[in-house]
Amino acid sequence: MVRSPRSNCNLKVTMLFIWAVMVVAAAEGPRIFKVGDEFGWRVPLQNDTAVYSHWASTNRFHIGDSLCES
Repeated sequence: MVRSPRSNCNLKVTMLFIWAVMVVAAAEGPRIFKVGDEFGWRVPLQNDTAVYSHWASTNRFHIGDSLCES
């Protein structure tokens, strides 16, 4: 079976796209999130939970990620 030049070009572009997606996905590995501060990990005061809510809303966790106390 002989492929047309256009078909070969489409195949190359598709393979390049798949390769690029795989490289980007592999570059984003597990991350370590630092938690706590000089006082360590503590339960916030009843009216001071916003600090943890803000921290959690700016971080997204994935399988393989870890938490590390400072």
